[in-house]
Amino acid sequence: MEWPDLWESKRPDMAMTPATQHRSFPPGSPARSAFAAAVRWFLIAAGVLVLALAIGFIGFLRCLERSEPATLARADAIVALTGGADRIADAIHWLAQGHGERLLISGVGNQTSIDQLAPLAPQWKNWLHCCVDLGPQAVNTVGNAEETKQWAEARGYRSLVVVTSSYHMPRALLELRRHMPGVTLIAAPVVTERLQGLDLWRDPALLRTLFHEYGKFIVAYARARLTGPGSSDDITAHTNRRPA
Repeated sequence: MEWPDLWESKRPDMAMTPATQHRSFPPGSPARSAFAAAVRWFLIAAGVLVLALAIGFIGFLRCLERSEPATLARADAIVALTGGADRIADAIHWLAQGHGERLLISGVGNQTSIDQLAPLAPQWKNWLHCCVDLGPQAVNTVGNAEETKQWAEARGYRSLVVVTSSYHMPRALLELRRHMPGVTLIAAPVVTERLQGLDLWRDPALLRTLFHEYGKFIVAYARARLTGPGSSDDITAHTNRRPA
């Protein structure tokens, strides 16, 4: 018993031949040329995009502070954006040095208390109980900015020292300016030992973290450009440092 050839059609005009397989894009046809041109332009655009991202990432790395400031100009108050114990310790240090009358620690969570933070800066425990406010609502940088705006407006503050990690600082300032365009921001970056290293390219884990933050910064920058109302053109830190 012979089985029928499943690849043959009973209709001659439907037979799968090399000629019909390439009927949609025959050699030299305008459609085939247009398709090839579209693929070529897509590859060129993808290459340009990758190159632009790489150049932007290098520029992002170059603008990061690699050392902490020795001193700062005084502001009305201080805000620390949570994400690392060093940020809180540094913020309390600036508070004790008189760089602001109060400190907001934004994004600590509902279960965190002042007593739980005391071990992070035991030498300044008294400052924690007298002059520190906890912001429990924020869960991301946009939330930090909204929480800080409410706190600053309630107390009438017009200038703030901003304490967060060096690589998070560009995005933090961007969001804070977008929410508080009339408030002066003074950057107090926290620089970890890994970021102080001379060769970032030998630390793949740190590079991944920095590239992830760079991607978030691009999104925040685009959002600031589209929505305002604060200026997003100046992305550098307003350090206003005095000579040491």
